[in-house]
Amino acid sequence: MKPKLFLIILALLSPFFLHAQIIFQKAYGGGFGDWGNSIQQTTDGEYIITGGTNSFTLSWYHDLYLIKTDSNGDLMWSKSYGGDEGNETGLSVLQTNEGGFIIVGVTFSFGQGGSDVYLIRTNSTGDTLWTKTFGGDHNDGGKSIQQTSDGGFILTGYTGGGVAGTDYDIYLIKLDSEGSILWTKTYGGTGDDYGESVQQTIDGGFIIAGYGTSFGAGTWDFYLIKTDDIGNISWSKTYGGPNADYGHEVQQTSDGGYIITGTTGGFSTNNWDVYLIKTDSVGDVSWSKTYGGTQPDYGNSVQQTLDDGFVIVGETLENVLIIRTTSTGDTLWTKTFGGTGNDLGSSIILTNDGGLAITGDIQSPPINFYGNVYLIKTDANGNSGCYENYHNSVVSEVNPIVTSPTLQISSGGTSGNPATNIVDGGTETVLCTSVGIKNIQYSGIELKVCPNPFTSFTTLQTDRILKNATLIIYNSFGQRIKEIEQISGKTFCIQRQDLLSGIYYLQIVEDEISLPLKKLIITDF
Repeated sequence: MKPKLFLIILALLSPFFLHAQIIFQKAYGGGFGDWGNSIQQTTDGEYIITGGTNSFTLSWYHDLYLIKTDSNGDLMWSKSYGGDEGNETGLSVLQTNEGGFIIVGVTFSFGQGGSDVYLIRTNSTGDTLWTKTFGGDHNDGGKSIQQTSDGGFILTGYTGGGVAGTDYDIYLIKLDSEGSILWTKTYGGTGDDYGESVQQTIDGGFIIAGYGTSFGAGTWDFYLIKTDDIGNISWSKTYGGPNADYGHEVQQTSDGGYIITGTTGGFSTNNWDVYLIKTDSVGDVSWSKTYGGTQPDYGNSVQQTLDDGFVIVGETLENVLIIRTTSTGDTLWTKTFGGTGNDLGSSIILTNDGGLAITGDIQSPPINFYGNVYLIKTDANGNSGCYENYHNSVVSEVNPIVTSPTLQISSGGTSGNPATNIVDGGTETVLCTSVGIKNIQYSGIELKVCPNPFTSFTTLQTDRILKNATLIIYNSFGQRIKEIEQISGKTFCIQRQDLLSGIYYLQIVEDEISLPLKKLIITDF
């Protein structure tokens, strides 16, 4: 079969990936304040979220909250876990290899001291299999957890009463599959140091991101610590400026290096900015950039995208902020989500349909001002269907001061097995829901592409004069790969340039109204 004919048949038979992308915004909770801190997509394409709830508790304190939805965001079940002596919060959740869930956070009801690391293992419907606490006589908490290649778990957070006796140190705990301690380590100095994110690396060791005051150039600096498989330090780095910098999430990148996001006050001349640092495999800076404007901007979570770029979620102007970048940190697009209340994005993931899912909390109408858990599902280009706007961020290349501190390291901590109370509860509020890119058509307008398929160029023709329209070309995975602005008139020539042979999709947007998508086929014959 000739290649040109094969592409034509493939175009007719294969569905366009963007049309399969589910988009929606939904909120979950009750009437007294609920929020989301961490989200993961499950193996069946559904979502699990953890956070906190004031609406469904057995006491006056807030409890850890766990929400399960289907792939459309429809609420399947929600449960809260805690005691009656203090607050409990879930800060990280993941699906285990067996199909259940494990959640780490903080408890004030159970444990050895003021607060302890709180660990809950559940089955696939949220029923507890076991619960654990870890800590000492002071305040301790868990911030991030990952299942390791041996079926156990690694978690990081903070522990009080550290090497100086009164400060906070980074806490790293390795567990077996039943939650029993294999080893624990603390890292820090004479100041306060906190672990925010942990990931097992491709060599079997671990990478930890956080922030602290013990070392570095400013009042607070980003921390990045690389350990071997038993927690011994391979290397450690700090990054920042003369003011405060807070590192929140790290991910190992496809080239073996690392991407870290957080918030900086060290380089902004106006206010807080989102901070993104790319390093090589030993923590040396490849590049670092800040994103912001005249108002405070905060970065909370980062993921590498399939094209080796990055996507960050955080907060700006009391709205959820999403920044999509290239592999070198240049912005492709920036969007905000939310309304007139205080809305925040805490965690972002890539979804199996090529889109994005974000959790946080929303206090904008129609949600009451106490707030609900917020779930935003977008397509690959950040479209969700409502409460969204494009946002301009000033991008700055910065040169952080990098240090290689010698961290003090110790072991310690005790474990407990609390009897956790469970409460069922939660309602769902649909803010908007749809499938695929918005495809609002002009009445009676026609859009033609000829020739199609083509080899070097084709002509786009409409029966209406366009004025300052934008042409967007997507690949077959729904990724935006080319954008041409300020198109005017009835005809426009599209040059192939560096596009490979294959199937593409064209969209014309004028005054935020989209014409129907058109399929393009490029051949070499």
